[in-house]
Amino acid sequence: MEMRTLIFALTLLVTGCGTVAKKDTPDPVQIQRVPQIITAECPTPKDVTRPALLINLLSDEDKNDAGKIAQAYKATILQLQRYSSELETMLDAYRKPVTVDTK
Repeated sequence: MEMRTLIFALTLLVTGCGTVAKKDTPDPVQIQRVPQIITAECPTPKDVTRPALLINLLSDEDKNDAGKIAQAYKATILQLQRYSSELETMLDAYRKPVTVDTK
């Protein structure tokens, strides 16, 4: 009798582990076909030259002075911030949505 109860309990445990998990994948994206190709002009990017970083221009004598190294690092950070700001401004022209008259 105990053997049947044990087999019954084990069968319930095994079937409980075999449940099907819920599907977590999203529904597929609907594709919308466009009958014609719409082209838009992209502006030519302006030439932004890379700055000559002051930290790289230190002389061998200045490399031994901790104060001059700190000043050069500070100036280099400011140079890189200005440079990245110029690049971001240049990229803003490409972030604007394109509006095309299709008439």
